[in-house]
Amino acid sequence: MSGATSLLVMGNGTNTSAPAASPLPEVARAPTAEYSTIPADQRLPAIQTVALRRQNTMKMKLSNGMGVNIIHNPDLESSAMAVSMEVGSWRDPADALGMAHFIEHMLFMGTDQHPKPGNFDDFLSAHGAQISNAMTGSQTTTYAFSTPHAAFKEGVERFSEFFYEPAI
Repeated sequence: MSGATSLLVMGNGTNTSAPAASPLPEVARAPTAEYSTIPADQRLPAIQTVALRRQNTMKMKLSNGMGVNIIHNPDLESSAMAVSMEVGSWRDPADALGMAHFIEHMLFMGTDQHPKPGNFDDFLSAHGAQISNAMTGSQTTTYAFSTPHAAFKEGVERFSEFFYEPAI
């Protein structure tokens, strides 16, 4: 699928407003999201690693075609998110080699709502998190960040701005 995008959300799902019965992070339970659940592949063996036995996973496809993988692990100390797009250096125009990598860096230069370059990393640092990261490969470009659970929702909101209102 050309130009496909996927999303990975990881965390322990800690959320005081969430129903106790739901193991998934709030971002995955957003009432406005239309999605279909992709059944687990029954051919795969069960997780045998003791440290991962409490981990739950769910795959979904949003109505816009975006694939979503959610991993819930109550033992994790932080939440993380990654967005991977099927656009890498092999898609660079012949007269603009390096374009995908250039765009990767430009997205971190600010958004319409947060125009100051480095604002997202400043937000993460203020909440005790590591800086965000990204990488451009031959066929994909991936953007990621992690943050303590308390700052994750705002982190997702700010991170998503890179893709729908970049300041470039």
